[in-house]
Amino acid sequence: EEHDGVHLEYAKSVTPLIHWMEQTEEDLREKLVFQHKVETEAAISEFKLVMDSMATYFDELDNCLNILKQSDNLPTDNPYTAVTPENLNERWQSLSKQIAERNAFLQEQLEFHRKK
Repeated sequence: EEHDGVHLEYAKSVTPLIHWMEQTEEDLREKLVFQHKVETEAAISEFKLVMDSMATYFDELDNCLNILKQSDNLPTDNPYTAVTPENLNERWQSLSKQIAERNAFLQEQLEFHRKK
């Protein structure tokens, strides 16, 4: 019963994190084309919100993983979610890389438009 409670708590805490990650991944798949510097600056301002939210969601990631560490001999099968800690970590690493790439792209675009 204790394990069931831990699994449920993990599933409840991981759901908003996964939702945010999915939404962010979807946003990052959008191809950006800028004609003017002001468009680039607006995109950078908007993207800063994503980057700022990374810290909050990193804390959520840590919280999710710590929930599972509370219980000894916790079965790996969770009846409430298919999201494993390994999946979560892999997805976080992938998303972090995508965010860094988007940030670099935006900075390159800003520099390009400054030189025009």
